[in-house]
Amino acid sequence: MAIVRWKPRDNMIDFPLDVERTFDRMWRMLTSLTDFEDGYYYMTPAVDIKQTDKALIVEVAAPGFNEDEIEVSVHDGILTVSAQKQEESSKEEGDYILKERRAGRLYRKIHVGTEVDEEKATATYKNGILTIELPFSEKSQPKRIPVKAAAKSRN
Repeated sequence: MAIVRWKPRDNMIDFPLDVERTFDRMWRMLTSLTDFEDGYYYMTPAVDIKQTDKALIVEVAAPGFNEDEIEVSVHDGILTVSAQKQEESSKEEGDYILKERRAGRLYRKIHVGTEVDEEKATATYKNGILTIELPFSEKSQPKRIPVKAAAKSRN
């Protein structure tokens, strides 16, 4: 094993750049998750998209919403998911010391392509996960073409 001499000055030169990169990464992460406007927090939900032989399955993380607060639409190959949670008004006495549950809006547009059958799309919501199934249209399904042996020619 080789012994390498430590040069503290080299580490100090890189330190400001390392700090800047760390804060830049944190800022990009935070601003992509939430944005505050019009008294609401706008959230960009995490999405998982799976493809099967018959459909696209889109799973959207939407915790804290009820089914009637979520809207899903698909038009011209664009899937739009939005939800809005209103601030709960209560007549309780006392002041909050900490209040982290807020009113907010969730919004995400996803290009799913025109090969999905928009009329047969379904959406279910369970345990904070919105699952959208977008079946492929019949015309986008691959058609099997049988291969026949060519007739033998006589030479």
